[in-house]
Amino acid sequence: MPQTSFAVMTTLGRAKEAAALANATTIEITHIAIGDGATVPSGGETALYNQIALKTISGHGTVVGASNVAYFDCYLAAGEGPYTIREAGLYDIDGDLIAIAHYDPPINKPTPDSGQTVEGTVRLEVAFSDVANVIIKVDPSMQVALQRLTRLPWIPIISMSLATPPALPVAGDTYVIAADPTGAWAGQAGKVAEYTNAGWAIITSPEGHGVSLPDGRVFERIGGSYVEKIALDAQSGKWVYAEAAGTANALTAALVPVPTAYIDGLTVRVKIAATNTGPATLNLNGLGPLPIQTPRGSELAQGDLIAGSIYTLICTGAGFVLSGIAYSEVPIVAATPTLYVRTDGNDGNDGSANDAAHAFATIAAAVAYARLRFYLAGATMTIQLGNAGDYAPPGDVNVGGGEVAILGDIANQANYIISGIGPPGGSSGLVAAVNGKVNLRGMSVNNTGIINSNTIAAGAGVMDLTNVTLGTSNASVPALVAASAGGGVSVNAGCIMGGSAICMWLASGGTITMLADVATANGASWSNSTMRATICGSFQLAGPFSFFGTPATGPRYSAGLNGVISVGGAGANFFPGGTAGSTDTGGQYA
Repeated sequence: MPQTSFAVMTTLGRAKEAAALANATTIEITHIAIGDGATVPSGGETALYNQIALKTISGHGTVVGASNVAYFDCYLAAGEGPYTIREAGLYDIDGDLIAIAHYDPPINKPTPDSGQTVEGTVRLEVAFSDVANVIIKVDPSMQVALQRLTRLPWIPIISMSLATPPALPVAGDTYVIAADPTGAWAGQAGKVAEYTNAGWAIITSPEGHGVSLPDGRVFERIGGSYVEKIALDAQSGKWVYAEAAGTANALTAALVPVPTAYIDGLTVRVKIAATNTGPATLNLNGLGPLPIQTPRGSELAQGDLIAGSIYTLICTGAGFVLSGIAYSEVPIVAATPTLYVRTDGNDGNDGSANDAAHAFATIAAAVAYARLRFYLAGATMTIQLGNAGDYAPPGDVNVGGGEVAILGDIANQANYIISGIGPPGGSSGLVAAVNGKVNLRGMSVNNTGIINSNTIAAGAGVMDLTNVTLGTSNASVPALVAASAGGGVSVNAGCIMGGSAICMWLASGGTITMLADVATANGASWSNSTMRATICGSFQLAGPFSFFGTPATGPRYSAGLNGVISVGGAGANFFPGGTAGSTDTGGQYA
């Protein structure tokens, strides 16, 4: 039912226009009234002859080819009426009738209950002396324009960078007017301009309305202007960002919009509220807790999530993986780091202090932590036993390079005890140096099994013993001290050898060096020999040192398969024992 009528300026309207021109002010048009009065207007009217409705303005513009002729639209919804519209008028902000139009034939506007559903626009065209002096107030809640485009949540437009209307528009061409517009778009920046057969329809779209450009970019009207809302939201990361709640190790977080399920690749950036103290989980939007893992698939260690930091987590469906290396997986370069182990410690701790809340419970846990957390090339890692008591044997002490010093108390070595059977596979030691150097100081190593030696250095391993007491519970222990396959052991001051074993010292392809006097105790007895050198293994006496203490039983030495025992001329009775030593198959004793 769209219909246009040319309106007559009223006497009052002309007077107001003249005053506006003279005073450089404006006329603000706010409403259109419709009525069914049949009288042809003369211009002297101050109101419609029979007003039936007062409507806000839904659209406006200037007529093509007549830049001083403005048009004004009011929208009539399907449910309005029934009306027989014979007249319409423009009212300004003061409530004065500025222009009046007559419709002949009249416009019939039925309602749906008549069997017809009709909606549309009533348009008035008015000639002004200068349309620049006319302000049109458009109802911001109006959602239906001439072509009903603003009813659509998103509409395509040609451009939003033009400030001057194109020279050859085609009906249906739609733009968002750029800043500082000119011509028919003057004063309409930020509004939607749609070209129609009657000229440019200027539409003030509602908040939340969207437009899209030919290049695929989309904009949404927010706060009176169109912005790239989706791009800005994606750029800000708000869709995948959340602040953690819950506890330090059982995190909760909520995304907006809410994810419906855990799927592979779902990404969330979480700001941590409290530093974790161990393995941690994340429950996102109530979907259930999933473990947070390192890129290696390991559980988190204490301090991997630092309070105040933001972490990117990627869902695998079964867990969340840190995007990037965990702190616990980054080696720390430190000259002399120290880790503490206590009998009342916990292997979930970080070993940072000598108390139950921080110290490890086992030497093996400290070794594993050091291997993961520290880069020790050229440095020494100290593992300090924090209190007297029994400690489980660590087996291979391998921290990936550098030295490891396991310290008890050199003034109290009998009370800091490493005790057990050692690695279950055997052929190793309760304490083993396989790659790098291990120093044992101020402790006892008590072997309660039969499959491992008390101490051993093998391959590239080197071990130093100072103030160490070695003992056994079974005579089938291979050796108290063993050096094999290129490994080397140095026996320094304060060492005591006790108990019974096959050998006290065994050099099988490795080297044992005696650097101080050594004591024997507890009825020491060695079934093979006190010192055995075989398979090119060797013993070296590095000074005028000797054995003392409780007499031992068993052969003093044995050398074979090119094994060499060098005592520097100290004689055949240098080693403790009850019977003479022997050599065979290339073995030498000198």
